[in-house]
Amino acid sequence: SQNFVDFTTPVIKLNQLSPEELFILMERLCELHSAHYNYDCRLGEHELTVFLKTVVSRLGADQLLTPREITRDFLGLLNILYQNPETSFDALMNEQNYTVKSAESDPETINSDHDDLFAEFDI
Repeated sequence: SQNFVDFTTPVIKLNQLSPEELFILMERLCELHSAHYNYDCRLGEHELTVFLKTVVSRLGADQLLTPREITRDFLGLLNILYQNPETSFDALMNEQNYTVKSAESDPETINSDHDDLFAEFDI
């Protein structure tokens, strides 16, 4: 109701991360990903900057972009690069409307024609 407010729920207001903090987050994620999968991360300062500019330039990113979305998309990118060593970062980022698609239960059965309106969307 409009007359009642529940004050017992935790409310933590956090400031958005600065571009510098997001850059450091992505550096750490790259280090952790490469340590976990035992390879050398091929992404340097230039690539991290390009990725960050790409995600920040999305419509609504100034209000809605969170470290969770950046982490999810960046780890997806790292996974694709790790699983496809012949693919370059630039080739992935130059694709129009770059998005990371998760495999279903069997990676061989990804159906790109599957059009589920509510599967995943960006605001």
